[in-house]
Amino acid sequence: MAAHEDQDTYELALQAKIAAWQTALDAYRAAKAADGGAFVVHGSGGSQNSTVRPPHGYDLPVGALRGHTLPDAIKVYLEAGNRKQTNKEIATGIRAAGFETGQANLEAGVASALFRLKKAGTVLRFKEGWDLATHYSDHLRKKLETTPVKRGAKPKTASSNKAAQSSTPEPEKPV
Repeated sequence: MAAHEDQDTYELALQAKIAAWQTALDAYRAAKAADGGAFVVHGSGGSQNSTVRPPHGYDLPVGALRGHTLPDAIKVYLEAGNRKQTNKEIATGIRAAGFETGQANLEAGVASALFRLKKAGTVLRFKEGWDLATHYSDHLRKKLETTPVKRGAKPKTASSNKAAQSSTPEPEKPV
């Protein structure tokens, strides 16, 4: 605790900001690597120095997603969050981080982009939400690609199949 007593609050605030920017840089590098190096940031004016703190516990600089395409913004956001997130959480988060769109319903656009990213093998869909495929092993990725996620559907059991068969009337036999 003696080390903290020697530092002033301004120095501690600067260290916290450096850590937040390092997190943003790491997320950018991960997204760039996931895209094979083709990931480009447009319009890095850097005039704003505040950060957005979504309710998910991580920081993205304001304007960090400005100029990105929707799929790229989703990938950066999921990388920074490093957890499964719903369509609504993603839409709210990318908007807060500076993603600009003319869409009236950003959540619908996010859903559409997520399904395209899923088809490309970039993201995986879970019951809890979406996450980047690179966060999971090849075995789990292949399993999730072949098994669709069903919401609210109850699996049929052998006993329910027999009950369904016995409740159907048998056709009458001619005499």
